[in-house]
Amino acid sequence: MDDLENQSESDPQKQAASGDSQGERIEAELQAKEREYKEMYDRYLRTVADFENYKKRAAREQVEFSRFSNEKLLKELLPVLDSLDRALGHAKEARDTSTLIEGMDLIQRQFLDVLSKFGVYSLESEGKPFDPHFHQAVKQEEGESEGGEHFVVAEAQKGYRLHDRLLRPAMVVVSKRRENGSRGEESRLKGPEKSLKDDEGG
Repeated sequence: MDDLENQSESDPQKQAASGDSQGERIEAELQAKEREYKEMYDRYLRTVADFENYKKRAAREQVEFSRFSNEKLLKELLPVLDSLDRALGHAKEARDTSTLIEGMDLIQRQFLDVLSKFGVYSLESEGKPFDPHFHQAVKQEEGESEGGEHFVVAEAQKGYRLHDRLLRPAMVVVSKRRENGSRGEESRLKGPEKSLKDDEGG
């Protein structure tokens, strides 16, 4: 009888002790989760701050690149300008125009050399078939060219490409048959830009 009474008294104590232990464990787990959450939130804030700093730095670098992206090209062009200045100075004093022509030819070659360093090359158009991807017809001339009809017989303005991309189409004179060509034939000769013949007609 006494044993049963002692056992009944000890059970609530054990249950209370067990409940206290479970509550402490839960509280410890909550505190650990709170610390983990705080650490994750701090990392998030640092990541956001780093990303904002990266965006500001990238924006500054983009501005700098836009302002100075042509610096190398311009440095290469300055000697060409120096040569032109010297040629003009000599031209004012020289009486022999052949010397002036030689100087201008030299400057032109020097300028083209600089352009080629940056992937800019002139289009070779004269004597070749008219190509609307690279040519803009400004005039048609009757007569027989060496290649035949719709061939480039002269360049009014050179075209240029940047690597494999067209930088500017060549303005060209194109051959045609002696008889009057049809309107359809003329429309074939429009290049990548509107033909100057249309401007003159409009």
